Amino acid sequence: MVDAQVFADSYAIRAQNHQAFYEHNRTNRNASFIFLENSAQPKQISGIPKEALSLNRHELAQFVVGAVQKMEGVPAHIKRGVTMGSRIWG
Repeated sequence: MVDAQVFADSYAIRAQNHQAFYEHNRTNRNASFIFLENSAQPKQISGIPKEALSLNRHELAQFVVGAVQKMEGVPAHIKRGVTMGSRIWG
């Protein structure tokens, strides 16, 4: 299990980085972009959802820690892994 903050940073910052890459390259004739909403049956959408671009990575990390800690049957090493960063960096 990856640390919750590393996961949240990756998840939230990835959308912002992809948006920046798209903005920089959208007029490039050698590049084409297709955005998909893939939560059920995949469908094409016009761009990265606004919700993805405004995620708070710290709130997401707290949510992940809380959710994993509440889950029954999760091995102790998984629970330790999800909170590893806070133990190391405070």
